[in-house]
Amino acid sequence: MTSINFYHLTRSTIKETLPKLLSKIIDSDKRVLLVAANENEANQLNDMLWSGTRVFVPHGTPNEPHPDKQPILVSHQTENLNKADILLMVGNTDTNKDIFSSFEKCLLVFDGNDPDQTSAVRRSWSTYKNSGFDLTYWQQDTKGKWQQGG
Repeated sequence: MTSINFYHLTRSTIKETLPKLLSKIIDSDKRVLLVAANENEANQLNDMLWSGTRVFVPHGTPNEPHPDKQPILVSHQTENLNKADILLMVGNTDTNKDIFSSFEKCLLVFDGNDPDQTSAVRRSWSTYKNSGFDLTYWQQDTKGKWQQGG
């Protein structure tokens, strides 16, 4: 069964975290479907990855030519057009759990300073755990380093 890793941001932002995380995944020769909560947020993530990072992160959107060839596809939908190995959801926890089986791993990155996201993630954790998924929780320590939590 697909494993799901939860990444609880408390010291850094999505803008700071996402490029590093995506670069690590790409370096391991994996493809990513990056899913935002809605189309507006997907467009913001796309813009951020083009202009708001120090590191080039190769990516595209479903509306651009050849989405199937993109190592990272940024969308608000879970259709796996680029045959991604990894589903990376940003603050989006209302995803149908049946989609997870088409990915090796799912990552859920959420802003721990947003009470609505935190509450939604807690509900998702319970749902996914009760469905038998292998869950791992990562949280940032006071210096922003990732530590596996309980």
